[in-house]
Amino acid sequence: MAVILIAVGLVIFKGKPYRDKSHEDENAAQGRWSAASDTPNHGAAGALTPPQGFRRMRHGAGSGEVWVWDQGGGDSSRRALLETVNRLSGVFQERPVLHAIIGDAGDRETRALFSARHDGREVRGLLVAAGKERGFVSVCLFDTPADLPASFQPMVQAAAGQLPAMTMPEPPRSRPIAWQRVALPDGSGSMLLPSDWSIVGASKGMVDAVGPDGSMVSLGIHGPVLTPEMGQVYSQMPGATVRMPVAPYTDPVTALQNLFPQFGYQAPQRILRLIESAPTPWPHGGQAAFIHFDWQQGQGSQARNHTSLALFGVMPGYGQWTFYLSIVSAPSQLFSQNLPMLMEIWKSRPRSPGTYEQSGGRYAGDRQHHAADPCPAAAIPGSDGSQLDRGIS
Repeated sequence: MAVILIAVGLVIFKGKPYRDKSHEDENAAQGRWSAASDTPNHGAAGALTPPQGFRRMRHGAGSGEVWVWDQGGGDSSRRALLETVNRLSGVFQERPVLHAIIGDAGDRETRALFSARHDGREVRGLLVAAGKERGFVSVCLFDTPADLPASFQPMVQAAAGQLPAMTMPEPPRSRPIAWQRVALPDGSGSMLLPSDWSIVGASKGMVDAVGPDGSMVSLGIHGPVLTPEMGQVYSQMPGATVRMPVAPYTDPVTALQNLFPQFGYQAPQRILRLIESAPTPWPHGGQAAFIHFDWQQGQGSQARNHTSLALFGVMPGYGQWTFYLSIVSAPSQLFSQNLPMLMEIWKSRPRSPGTYEQSGGRYAGDRQHHAADPCPAAAIPGSDGSQLDRGIS
């Protein structure tokens, strides 16, 4: 799951090693992570006691908890993380809910954003399970949504000292990018784009933009999809000339596979390979997932292969349902190199009061309006001053 790991996890640690040696001595001298503590922090935990085998770590924030568990044996970070969740279930009022799971291709490290409840209060945080020479070590850090923006960074620093010294993949070096803020042609907002990119379409906050090397983004795209039964009725209606997508209401991954060929208005397109997916909450009884996949546009000698990272959401209805799509793409050979640039464009997603409102990451308006588009980078507290409560939702 390397791409979602880079797109989401890289923002947490800013691309630096988990164990930042330049600050380790300083923080150890301050007692921020060098030793365990039996004294709970005020705020999120109250009288919470870590599960058996877990130890509480000191950190520099005035609230929040950091718990560490050394697991013996095992060969999968994903299984280690799920076992951590099982252990935590006996401490909180209910089993912690995982809102996004990311991991590396070698299954040596897995992370998840989570929420849980204690004493009637919600807590939110981060779980990490990382491989060491023998077995795995799990770190759980959490706080109340109100306190998390201030406590997150000190807790991450404390957690970093307990994880194996591993380095996140650095994005490939490329030429400097000249950014500029560009107004959408319909006046519904603006966004950041490299100076050599162009907006090719915009309507009420939805936008398509392309770069000179074949990279492209489509953000905030949404619309109705007819069920097969309603599609048959529609096709027999007099004057039904507008092309409507038709597909059954399914999970997001299957729905994208069904709809993607129908989105090829200018040239045929098809998904070649699903690389990974990670579910994420969605409002109004809907479902959503981040999906990383390879696809092909065109046929024969004109065929071109692309790689994409997409947020695809589905919301039910009667005789029809609604899809929501934000997607960044590049020619497959350029995707890894261009991903950081594409994520910056996604983060600058047009914001327009006339199209939707963002309030704590909650959906605003009815299904005909936009959800607040939560790109992976924006889901991490501290990446742009946002709160976890803005989250992937």
